[in-house]
Amino acid sequence: MRSLLLLTVLAACTGDTPAGPDANPAGPLCTKATYDLCTTEHDCTTAICHYFMAENYMICTQGCDANNPCPKDKTGQPGTCENSVCKPAGPNMCHL
Repeated sequence: MRSLLLLTVLAACTGDTPAGPDANPAGPLCTKATYDLCTTEHDCTTAICHYFMAENYMICTQGCDANNPCPKDKTGQPGTCENSVCKPAGPNMCHL
């Protein structure tokens, strides 16, 4: 019975989720930080998991405006405020 449960869980985890170009299954586990990869809002400390269609990745992000600028991304530059959410140059190198 345990084997069947494990097989079901593993099969569910092999879905085709946009992971971004820097997703590395051997790399560090995502920590729910801004610009980490995500699949739902529960994967993010900000509770905002946003899909950037043109780049084909889903990341944890935060709201932004003139009074609330975006934090720095992995390049050391601030993310871009796009449609009131922060967009980095790319997702953090981590896996879910």
